[in-house]
Amino acid sequence: MKQFWPSTLAQSAWRFAGAVSIQVKVMGIVIGVILLLGTFVIIQMRDVLQSTLSHELQQQGVALATNVTQSAGEFITNDDLDGLGTLLSEQKDHYSSEAHNTQVSYIAIEDETHEIILIIGDDIPDAELYLSDHNHSDDHKIFVADDNALFEIQSSIPQTESLLRLGLSKAGVMATVNEVTFRLFAITLVMVAVGFAAAFFLTWILTR
Repeated sequence: MKQFWPSTLAQSAWRFAGAVSIQVKVMGIVIGVILLLGTFVIIQMRDVLQSTLSHELQQQGVALATNVTQSAGEFITNDDLDGLGTLLSEQKDHYSSEAHNTQVSYIAIEDETHEIILIIGDDIPDAELYLSDHNHSDDHKIFVADDNALFEIQSSIPQTESLLRLGLSKAGVMATVNEVTFRLFAITLVMVAVGFAAAFFLTWILTR
C-alpha cells in the first residue's frame, strides 16, 4: 500500500517542535490560548457594543425629531423661518450638550419640493443614504450616511408637507467603542504577562 509522507515543511516543523524544551512548549500554549481568547472577546465586544450604542443613538435621534416636529409645524405654516431657526438651534444645542452626549451634526427642513429651506449645523453630506435596519415607525425613517459616519433621521412634520432631516454623528459611539477596545487589549496583555509568569514558574518546578 502506498504510504503518504508529510511534506518537507511539516517534517521540519515537527522536528523543530520536538527540539524545543517542555518549558517553552507550555509557555507557548498558555500565551497562545490567552491571545486567542482575548482576540475573540475583543472582536465580539466591539460588535455588540457598537450595535447597542448605535441603536441607543438612533432612539435619542427619534426622540429629538419627535420633539422638534411637534413644534416646527406652526412655524412653517406661519412662514416664520426666524422662529423656526431659533427652535432648531436651541434643540441642537440642548441635545448636543454633555447631559445628553449626542452629537447633532445638522437639523434641516425640506419642503414639499425637496428643497432645503433651513439648515442649522453642518452641511448635509452629499452621499447616498442607506435605510437602517432599525426603523422606528412610518413617521420616522432612519438612514445610514457618509460612509457609516452618521445617522440621518427623516421625520414628517404635522400640518405640513415638509420633512425634518436630522443628522447624528457616530463619532461618540466609535470613541467609546475604541476606548473599551483599548482597555480590553491592555487587560489581555496583563493576562499574557501573568500567564507567562505562571507557566514559567510551573515548568521550572516540574523540570528541576
